[in-house]
Amino acid sequence: LKTFILYILTTAIAISLAMMIAINLKIGDGLSFGEIQSLELAQAPSIKETLIGWVPENAFAAMVNNNMLQIILFSTLIGVAMIKTGKKGKPAIDFIQSLNEILMTWVMLIMQVVPLGVFCLMSRLAMTTGLAVLKSLGLYAFGVVLALSAQIAIVYSFLLFSVGQNPIDFMRK
Repeated sequence: LKTFILYILTTAIAISLAMMIAINLKIGDGLSFGEIQSLELAQAPSIKETLIGWVPENAFAAMVNNNMLQIILFSTLIGVAMIKTGKKGKPAIDFIQSLNEILMTWVMLIMQVVPLGVFCLMSRLAMTTGLAVLKSLGLYAFGVVLALSAQIAIVYSFLLFSVGQNPIDFMRK
């Protein structure tokens, strides 16, 4: 319960800090979001329907339809079954670990070229909408850094003080 309360409290403080900074820096002023249309909300499903909805009728259909809760539940159950199988499940575990290494290498290769892609997208944005958009994005980036710094300086320092640690000594470590 203490952890939950601490989580809610620090989240509320973080949201408040971010909103104060965004309002004071006037982030987003002058942006047009087009015409907002009315939205009709559907009736929320019952808890029973929600829980039943987590269980996939067809695991492959869940993957094709990108139903993340069903995919996570299915993957977890497969993982538990592989571990419980013991020696006979070891080849499947080794295959998945090998596949994981291959995919992580692939992701790292892609991440190496992402900065170039972002630069190209930003250049195109600046050329089509003008350089004023870069000022707006720069202000947004500054606001994010300022909010995160305030979070560290205020919230985490208070938390460290409350457990008897000096925040400056903690940050030096």
